[in-house]
Parts: sequence; C-alpha cells; structure tokens
Amino acid sequence: MQLILQGAYVYDINGKKYIDALAGLWCTALGGSEPRLVKAATEQLNKLPFYHSFWNRTTKPSLDLANDVLNMFTAREMGKVFFANSGSEANDSQVQV
Repeated sequence: MQLILQGAYVYDINGKKYIDALAGLWCTALGGSEPRLVKAATEQLNKLPFYHSFWNRTTKPSLDLANDVLNMFTAREMGKVFFANSGSEANDSQVQV
C-alpha cells in the first residue's frame, strides 16, 4: 500500500486519511557533516522525512528504487526486492519467506 505523508497524517491511494502514530523502532546517526551526504539527506527529507514499511506499506521513493534494482537483472520475472536495516534482519526475513 503506497501512502502519502503530510504532517502527522498519511493518505492511502484511495485518499483515506490516517494518523501516523507508529514510532521508529531504530535510530541512527549518519553523515558526520559530509557536505555530499548533508545535501542528499536534505533532498530526501524534503521528499519524505520518515515512514515505516510494516504491514505491506511503502512509499514512492521505495517503489522507484525497487524497480531500478529489478531492472538491473535479466531474470526479472523471478526478481523480488526486500529492504532491510541490517544483515541479520535480511537473513532472518529471507529464511521466513
């Protein structure tokens, strides 16, 4: 389900409005004031500051990236993309699928 974030609210593809009340499960410090990373982060934050990917929800930037990844491979009919935060999370998820 693709959602559009606006303030404390998210809207699904049918325009239904929800309050975004799910907190982030992980926090991280990135960048160290590297100018290229600051610029990239600022551009991304202007598009989408934060949204979780639980319960089959996603965002347009995530969909676009998944499509770009799939288009790099010739066996696209078998291709799937699953984004994870760590190697252990990725391994755990692929074993369960």
